[in-house]
Amino acid sequence: MRVLHTIDGLAGGGAERLLWDLVRGSEPSSVVHHVAVYDPSTANDVYGAMLLRAGTQVSRPDPHRGLRHFLDRVVGRLATTALSGRVPPYLRERLANAADFLVSQRSRAVAKALHAVAEFRPQLIHAHVNRGFDLGREVAAVTGLPLVHTVPALIEQMVDAGWHRQVAWYRTRHEQAHAFFTAYPDELLSLGVAAAKVHELTGVLDIHRIEAFCAERLNHRKRVRAELGIPEDAPVLLSVGRLWEEKGHGFAAAAFGRLRKHRGDAHWILCGVGPERERIERTLADAGATGAAHLVGFVPEPLPYYAAADIYLRTMLLEGENLSSYQAIAMGLPVVGFDTKRSTELIRRVGHGVLVPVGEALALAAAVDELLVDPARRSEMGRLGADFAARALDIQHTVDVVTSVYQRVVRDEGPRVRPRA
Repeated sequence: MRVLHTIDGLAGGGAERLLWDLVRGSEPSSVVHHVAVYDPSTANDVYGAMLLRAGTQVSRPDPHRGLRHFLDRVVGRLATTALSGRVPPYLRERLANAADFLVSQRSRAVAKALHAVAEFRPQLIHAHVNRGFDLGREVAAVTGLPLVHTVPALIEQMVDAGWHRQVAWYRTRHEQAHAFFTAYPDELLSLGVAAAKVHELTGVLDIHRIEAFCAERLNHRKRVRAELGIPEDAPVLLSVGRLWEEKGHGFAAAAFGRLRKHRGDAHWILCGVGPERERIERTLADAGATGAAHLVGFVPEPLPYYAAADIYLRTMLLEGENLSSYQAIAMGLPVVGFDTKRSTELIRRVGHGVLVPVGEALALAAAVDELLVDPARRSEMGRLGADFAARALDIQHTVDVVTSVYQRVVRDEGPRVRPRA
């Protein structure tokens, strides 16, 4: 079976990681993959080279030249980045679409993807994220190929990001897709998507790989702490994720500043990049905690940092669990998290951590402090989480589910003429 994936880019996010896991986890004799990328830039590329080394072809539209390059860099960035905090989401989306039209990126991405269809001859299209979702829909409409889609986030997160057209499509045109993969099936069902089309994703981790890191935990712990100048016996908190407001790292910084007032030996490691960094740094400076906070930026392999930590801070404001917190569970870290009451919440079910009210930095600091003085409780929480991850979070389960859906859709649907999305 031949599958064409369409995706925004190949940076280091969870959607890109899932795509990579699908490619490397599926049997080459059963599924062959080709990836059509919407964004021509390779500046933040993480998985492109890995896909190529794995024998998967990657297609990108040609980069801009001359005036088009100027428009893309200036108009596009102004619409999607510089104004992101100053205009409402619906207008932000319209500005982004206008900039996209000006530089003709969508048309060039579609042309490149159609060329990939002619060369690769896929039997199915798997659309990811937002621009990749638009690209997949358009190519499916032109070619009549069946379409499946991985829902990238909560509806609330997509609305907050300005992806209103995508949410509207879920509500009014979902029949044009043959299958949806999601961590939040109840949301799609509430929009009227047929239950037979909705497939819940639960396994997200390469458990064998994580077990290999756990076997070398002490070595990773010593190396990371030495690189960051953290004493071997110091308590270390860890946060991992993009530095976006909805990830709640600002509350983690405030909680850490509070904790340092009576736990002067504590350190905090934050892995990630994004627009909230400056605000986080100000919070740390105001609390006098800058010297013990280590903002290491994006790291392509974060598992050694989990090995170096004692407690994981899960401070997302909207989500329950995500890839970063799943990794903490599998690495045996106790988790202190905000209680977002989402269906993906595992702490109540598994018992591997403590929940506190969303946005309450003082409660976060107090829960961390309680765990720091109780190593036996931390150890038991870590054991519960690691055991659960080994049983229930292996990525191979997701690969098997997705592959079986591919086979069913191709068998039952096949290419046919479809109305333009």
